[in-house]
Amino acid sequence: MGWRSTIPQSDVSHGADLSRTLAALPPGVDLRLLRYFVMVAETLNFRVAAERLNMSQPPLSRAIQELELRLGVVLFQRDRRNVALSRAGAQFLSDVRGVLADMEKAVERVRLAERGLKGQINIGYFGSLIYSFIPWLLAAYQELYPLVEPRLFNLPKDQQVGAMLEGRIDVGFARQYPVRSGLTSEALVDENLVLATPTGRALAGRNLVSLADLDGEPMVVFPRLPRPSFADSVLAMIAAAGAVPAAVTEMDDAAGCLAMVSAGRGSAVMPASMRMFHSPATVFVPFAAPVPTSPLACLYPAGTLPVVVENFLAVARSRAEAFVRT
Repeated sequence: MGWRSTIPQSDVSHGADLSRTLAALPPGVDLRLLRYFVMVAETLNFRVAAERLNMSQPPLSRAIQELELRLGVVLFQRDRRNVALSRAGAQFLSDVRGVLADMEKAVERVRLAERGLKGQINIGYFGSLIYSFIPWLLAAYQELYPLVEPRLFNLPKDQQVGAMLEGRIDVGFARQYPVRSGLTSEALVDENLVLATPTGRALAGRNLVSLADLDGEPMVVFPRLPRPSFADSVLAMIAAAGAVPAAVTEMDDAAGCLAMVSAGRGSAVMPASMRMFHSPATVFVPFAAPVPTSPLACLYPAGTLPVVVENFLAVARSRAEAFVRT
């Protein structure tokens, strides 16, 4: 029984899985034979086809005969003067063009992927960075690498560590990370902190405040978990300044923290980028020098990294300083 096409034309035209397409070909039929066949089919002249393939005519004729033998069908009707495609040959030509087009696309994809210009990057994040740095970074990255698809995963820091060790994410972002063998934590830049305080409070009317001014002030901190975290850093700064908050309310995230400030429950020390969230019930007041800061850190596997990850980190490093100046 001869070979018949099992390649759906719709699959070929829409980029069907190439390995499945090639598996449909009979044993011994490779891309070399397919390219020979297409050239003969397009020229309908063995001599011209051989010249374009930079080979002599006899090996080309033998290759086509071998292809017909392996397929079990006649692809060309030929006599001493003319060469024409058979009905089976015309159908096969349509299918083979799709196979070769898919192969060219696959080669182009793998070349782009090797250079980090195409593919996917999985990014873990946690905390207030999703409101500020992450979208800003993604916009800059996509401008340079539009064919790479970024995927975001909202994961606490300890879960980011586990996901990275298991290969589920490529890079992570948070304020700080625990030390873990096999992973690298890099502080990209220090971001200035500001005080978010309810409208009408005495501190809201100040041009500048200090951490010592928070003595006796009810405070709202975030995140509640995991610890240690940005919340612990803030409380440590306040304590180092000799201030003792009247009360401390812990919230899960920055959005909840701002909601509590707007509700009048207390003030909050927050990254300066959170000033983008305007509320008539909240005032953001800068700190006087020395201005307290918080690190903006990224996490990635130690050792040699895929090019797509190296490219992403290069953009993050180059744009981090510009981000804190915006």
